Amino acid sequence: MPIFWHPAASPSIIRLAIIPAPDRHATTLRQISASASAIIDDLRHVLVGRFEQAHRLVVAANVEADAPLTLALPLDADTPARLRAAGQFWRQLSNRNEFPPDMLTPLKRTRLTQCLRALDGKLSGATTRDIAAVLFDADKLELGRDWRSHDLRSRTRRLIDEGMRLMRGGDADVLHPPPADR
Repeated sequence: MPIFWHPAASPSIIRLAIIPAPDRHATTLRQISASASAIIDDLRHVLVGRFEQAHRLVVAANVEADAPLTLALPLDADTPARLRAAGQFWRQLSNRNEFPPDMLTPLKRTRLTQCLRALDGKLSGATTRDIAAVLFDADKLELGRDWRSHDLRSRTRRLIDEGMRLMRGGDADVLHPPPADR
């Protein structure tokens, strides 16, 4: 079953509402649901697309299947990210076959995976050296070299610290891309 975040949690969640002044050319919920890969809560949450490239839609409660739809885009700090998500969704709906890029680059995904693995090790009672041996090639941990000054010790500690920060509520930061002006 797909996971649907609350719209405030991720700017990639697309909110749909009824167009105040009907437009006969506007897309309807029935048209969107025809290409949906998952529908939950009687058309209140719709997943269009597959895997990481799926669009998650939250539909207002008063929307009926044949009502013309509009996007509800709050004007806030996440507006640029919401506009990107809406543009990608529109391109998919209009058969331009462009899928949204993954918000996590392969490098960020690898680092996040390492942070979570380091956190799991720390919470299980493993030492920093044990965690480093699992995350990195154990052969790199030369026995003759002083562990306190080893570069992998510092790197492992940073991964553990980042994992702890994520566990304490920083996980929502993963869902929000940095502002475009940075």
